[in-house]
Amino acid sequence: MRPTSAASAVRLAPFVALGGAVGAMLRHLIEWSVHALGGDVGSGLAIVNLLGAFLIGLVYVRFDPQGGPSDAESPLSELGGRERMLAFLGAGGLGAFTTYSGLVSWLGSGAPQPLESGMMVELLMMLLLGPVMVLLGLSIGRKQRSSFDSRS
Repeated sequence: MRPTSAASAVRLAPFVALGGAVGAMLRHLIEWSVHALGGDVGSGLAIVNLLGAFLIGLVYVRFDPQGGPSDAESPLSELGGRERMLAFLGAGGLGAFTTYSGLVSWLGSGAPQPLESGMMVELLMMLLLGPVMVLLGLSIGRKQRSSFDSRS
């Protein structure tokens, strides 16, 4: 999502910031839960990144300003329409929920023997399945939107 003007970017910035706070908190809680259940750091990263990729596809279709139900038909219209929801959920929430910096830090922390710890398998899984998860989210979101449009 790209704001069309500097004024639009400034107006959307609080939504991105608030979404980012929520997304980062949720990522932290999921990663902590995976670790508490015996998983390693890579497993937690894989879960948040793959789930986040899927949700990015769904959110984009649902709140894309070029498609989907009109703002008036949206149950979230009182919150400011698609542009603000895309800023809050997409750029902010899911931008902070998914984590490239966490992935790089994790790889750096295990650099001496990444193959022995299974890091490369988890890394490849995230890199290869991430785009697949986005496409899956987009596909499911479009089917839901088509179902909504046919009922209207």
